[in-house]
Amino acid sequence: MVSKGGTNQFHRDLFEYLRNSVLDARNFFDPIKIPEFRRNNFGAAFGRPIRKDKTFFYAVYEGLREDLGFTGNDQVPAAACHGAAGEVIWNGSGAQPTGSIGPCTQLGSNPSGPGTNSLTIVNSQIAALLSLFPNPTNVANNTYTLSTGTGVGVNFGQIRLDHNFSSADTFFGRYTTDQSGIDSANATASAVSFSGVAFPQFRCQASSKTSF
Repeated sequence: MVSKGGTNQFHRDLFEYLRNSVLDARNFFDPIKIPEFRRNNFGAAFGRPIRKDKTFFYAVYEGLREDLGFTGNDQVPAAACHGAAGEVIWNGSGAQPTGSIGPCTQLGSNPSGPGTNSLTIVNSQIAALLSLFPNPTNVANNTYTLSTGTGVGVNFGQIRLDHNFSSADTFFGRYTTDQSGIDSANATASAVSFSGVAFPQFRCQASSKTSF
């Protein structure tokens, strides 16, 4: 790792980089208002002598804040496929069984075996799982669309101290810290989600810190 040391001169720097969604184009799946996007990359550096020609320090900081919105487009069970434990769901083929709900064409043919056109939700676990899925916003193809986003934050800092004992002997020490956090629209912790599948009740939050 290469780091910058202080000198006999006073040094200071500031920077800021801003990007937002004002000039972004709307993609095919976006609603009329495109998802929000904000990215701020900023930082500062400061250095000065502690003792002229002998001791110096230099410190830097860099931060990143990003909120990236996107339109999730998810395949979900049709509204007619939701049912409480013990209810009978009809797949839409043949005559509808008395007392059943449906049609749920996503069941396909013979959902309970050869010659059947209905399926009984036999336990509360299956019913609870179905209840986690929202009803489709587009009933023609059973898709659920929502505007969501992922936030990322990073903080990096380093300070370095230099001392000259003589023209032949010098010493320096430095401390570095790097912290990051994510609030992802996808419940998968292995990747940051900026597109694809996302549900409002599932998110992934994680953070990390490294110091050396």
